[in-house]
Amino acid sequence: MLFKKPLLSNSLKIKILEKRSIRFHFAFFFSFFLVILLCLFASLVYTLFHFQMEQSIHSSLLFSTRQTIQHFLDHDCEWHSHEGSDMGVDPLIIICILDSENKTVYSSYSLSKSFLYPNKEELGSFQKIEKGKYLWYGETFFGKSKGPFTIHSFYLLEKENQRLHNLAIILLCVISLSGILGMVGAWYLAYYLLSPFRRISKEASRIRAESMQEKLVYKIPHDEVGKLSRTLNDLFDRLHRSFAALKRFTSDASHELKTPLSIIRGDIEVLLRRQRSCQEYEETLQETLKEIDRMIGLTQGLLTIAQAESKQITLEKKELSLFTMIPEILEKTEKLCSHNKKIEIDNIIKEEDTLQGNYRWVRQILENLLVNAWQYTPDQGKITIQANSLEQSSEVIISNTGPRIPPEDMPHIFDRFYRIDTGRTRKNGGFGLGLAIAKALAQAQGGNLTAKSPTNEETSFILSLPHF
Repeated sequence: MLFKKPLLSNSLKIKILEKRSIRFHFAFFFSFFLVILLCLFASLVYTLFHFQMEQSIHSSLLFSTRQTIQHFLDHDCEWHSHEGSDMGVDPLIIICILDSENKTVYSSYSLSKSFLYPNKEELGSFQKIEKGKYLWYGETFFGKSKGPFTIHSFYLLEKENQRLHNLAIILLCVISLSGILGMVGAWYLAYYLLSPFRRISKEASRIRAESMQEKLVYKIPHDEVGKLSRTLNDLFDRLHRSFAALKRFTSDASHELKTPLSIIRGDIEVLLRRQRSCQEYEETLQETLKEIDRMIGLTQGLLTIAQAESKQITLEKKELSLFTMIPEILEKTEKLCSHNKKIEIDNIIKEEDTLQGNYRWVRQILENLLVNAWQYTPDQGKITIQANSLEQSSEVIISNTGPRIPPEDMPHIFDRFYRIDTGRTRKNGGFGLGLAIAKALAQAQGGNLTAKSPTNEETSFILSLPHF
């Protein structure tokens, strides 16, 4: 074989199409399928025309054959020659009659001596002979005293073949012209159909990080262009919120890190100005360690949020006993946050109350919520801890008395570095990461953390975790 492989491989053809525009793909495939449909239609037309033409020729041959036989036989079926009379035979049909010795007894047209008659085994059927130039049909008949005779009917197919040839050329021209016009029409139709997408692309290219609040305009809400515009607008809204949160987070994080670093630098600079006593060096180092511990706590909190939001950590979940866990957390919280405040703890957790989740993360959520409740509960206030078991989840509700969360602050209390009381000191108020960490850890386990503060006397945080 000269060619074992195609000149263009399928992968190369695909790469060639991939480098083209959507407009080209639309015009190409539209024209391709149009030509395929026209070819199928043309094949059907050609086949039906050819079939009807053959049926008409068969009918003419049969009629001429029977008419000729009746012409040469009288009422008594005796052979009579009537060469001079008109038999009403189609001029395109040649009739030849041979006797039992294959001698011509009648011929409507002088055939050449080299003309070959079909075999007698083919009598009664239609056959194309002389390379498709004639359609033949033959029969045997008998006279009363003479016979048998063989009649051969030939239909000249020159005009019919020319008609079929002309029809094929016409159909081919129609297909070619339709394919070209279809490609041109599809090219301009694609330009018209894709113009809204070009407009969206142009408008979207003008939107920058600073102007993501701008919206793409669309006319029909429920068509493809409208759906794409709404999707992009929603995407820009999410990106705008994410950029704003990232900007706020970067600003707050840099501020939180800058302050302890400035304190450490200032203490060291003061320490180095002159010779100090051992006690002064020790006090400065202790303050430096405290600031370093604060920075470590900040970075650990940010790392915990990042791990929870990445959703790439495989968590070991199990059933956790709140009856055992809550007292341990309360004891730790009282040591960290006493501040000489007298707070009543109403722990109404029952022995059968449980949560299903990761032990370390659930414990950290509850610690953060209890620390937050202790910090915002006034002296002589009250903290209530209770649990509910629902059909598909379990809840832990931690409530504390004290001033309510303002409605304008409620949407932001789970944001990083957000503090309701901006005047709180850093040492007493922390970094503002406790609730953000608790929310992220709850959502990472398929649950949620919500808050409500309906009155001026109580605020509640509800941790909900699903069952396995």
